[in-house]
Amino acid sequence: MLLALRLMGDERRSMRVFLCEYLTAGGFRAAPLEALAPDRVRQALLLRDALARDLEAIPGVTVVLAHDDRLPAPETLSTAVPDGTDPWVIWTELARQANVVWPVALEPARLATMASSFRHLTPHVIAPSADALALTADPLRLSSLLARAGVPVADTRGAPASLSVLARPDGTTLLGVNIPDLAADGSARAITVGARPDTNGALAALAAAVVEAVPGLLGLVDIHIRLQPGAATVTGIQPGPGLAYAGLHRSRGINPLAFLPALIREGRPPRMPHLPPPQPVTVCLSD
Repeated sequence: MLLALRLMGDERRSMRVFLCEYLTAGGFRAAPLEALAPDRVRQALLLRDALARDLEAIPGVTVVLAHDDRLPAPETLSTAVPDGTDPWVIWTELARQANVVWPVALEPARLATMASSFRHLTPHVIAPSADALALTADPLRLSSLLARAGVPVADTRGAPASLSVLARPDGTTLLGVNIPDLAADGSARAITVGARPDTNGALAALAAAVVEAVPGLLGLVDIHIRLQPGAATVTGIQPGPGLAYAGLHRSRGINPLAFLPALIREGRPPRMPHLPPPQPVTVCLSD
């Protein structure tokens, strides 16, 4: 079950959140730095820093990080992971000192492993349920379940896009329709967040159908879709913030993590207020 932390005492006191993005926090510290794709490192840093900035902007929240000491150190409080150190030793200590742990990884299977490991240390973990994480990490099972629920699905070929969504037990909020700029090899050079409006509500309805079909899929998620004339089909789910998050604050003009205190208190995000249409914001993902 998603995090349901009851804060004791004055809610205005500092809440310590350990934000652990796998790559930047030292998950690959044992591998040679040159083995890490430069674009993948850039993208992980973009995501980590965007999340950390928005977390720190919430009154009463203190963000702590860990970082691979070969990468640029973040501006916020962080513990270096040096050569020869198991990152989980440092992560475990930071998790035990924190009120809340937020594991982040762009690979659903890795995120599932992180969330499971952290839940052995503390119940206060921001992540979808274990079942939802396992499902999103298994493309065949996910596709089969969505198809049985009447959600249109497709393979990953064709024009890709994604939907940034705030998922709640009682509904969803579509935060942005995002379209990548692809290189010849299929890698994303950039992504435009809020690239197009959902004028007829069809994409919001698709997002709601996906969330309804996958119980336990709560909080910020990215739904990968294939845009087609007059329709869209689902190709996968990122069960947490995706790369589009790096431009979401600027696109919507609000802090996308403003829901976090209610999520922590009540175990579910609140309904978002009526928002103005998103503005297109392009985020560069490669050098």
